[in-house]
Amino acid sequence: MDTIYLSENYSNSLPCALAAGNFDGVHKGHKEVIKTLLETAEKYGLTPAIINFEPNPYEYFKQIKNNYRITHLSEKQKLFSKEGIKKLFIAKFDKNFSNISANEFLKKIISEKLNAKKLITGEDFVFGKNREGNSEYIKNNKFDFDYQQVELLHSQQKKKYSSTEIRELINKGEIKKANDMLGHEFFIIEKVISGNKNGRKLGFPTANLNIQKYIKPPYGVYRTETEVDGKTYNSISNFGVKPTINNNSEELLETHILNFSENIYGKIIAVKFYDFIRKEIKFNSLDELKKQITLDIKPLTYE
Repeated sequence: MDTIYLSENYSNSLPCALAAGNFDGVHKGHKEVIKTLLETAEKYGLTPAIINFEPNPYEYFKQIKNNYRITHLSEKQKLFSKEGIKKLFIAKFDKNFSNISANEFLKKIISEKLNAKKLITGEDFVFGKNREGNSEYIKNNKFDFDYQQVELLHSQQKKKYSSTEIRELINKGEIKKANDMLGHEFFIIEKVISGNKNGRKLGFPTANLNIQKYIKPPYGVYRTETEVDGKTYNSISNFGVKPTINNNSEELLETHILNFSENIYGKIIAVKFYDFIRKEIKFNSLDELKKQITLDIKPLTYE
């Protein structure tokens, strides 16, 4: 998949079928849009492409820096590529972009710059200055592309698949429910940073990640899998502040990878969340902490 950052002079030469949206999480509702996109592209011999906005418009207007995103660009690239998308267009969402009218966005960017012959969106997609554009706006005006709206899917609990709902589930530690709505595991891609090596001293070395820019799960221990250099390993992760060791620690995701002993400082790894195990606890001693970690890991050694 090619990732293209839109510039003033960029022009897409090959006609495409294009899906537009934020796609935070790339959840089951988004995947229905992508499915329609791929079917349309194949039927009409077009390149399947997506236009995405960085930063997320909500982040831009609310000046949000942390604890919001389910997926950042690196995760979206991985998921889009897996689904079969061939081109990902990134539009920088800033003051100038936010002042583009709905009509200009559709004519100048979607039609002329990106050469879209088919446009697909979810029913809740809005765009243009003051959010003046939506699916009805596209249907009621004539443009040089065909338009298709995809209705939002609903879960068995009669809730629509939405990024907002998934953020709330992750915030509450309901990882299994969040993963069900996503259609894949909630995962984080980040660089391993150096820590105080307290885990190594306890006999459980960890890969430490700063995950401030992601939606935060509650402090606690999680069953995870970790991907390093294309290989996947069972792991267990603690997100929190290490209260037994230091009351003033910064928030970190510390992941102990089972049957793994390589030095991976500075490497980019992916941590997939499967389930919440327990809350983060302040133990009376390091020995108590060590015993609890052993108990936390024990079920994983039989998988």
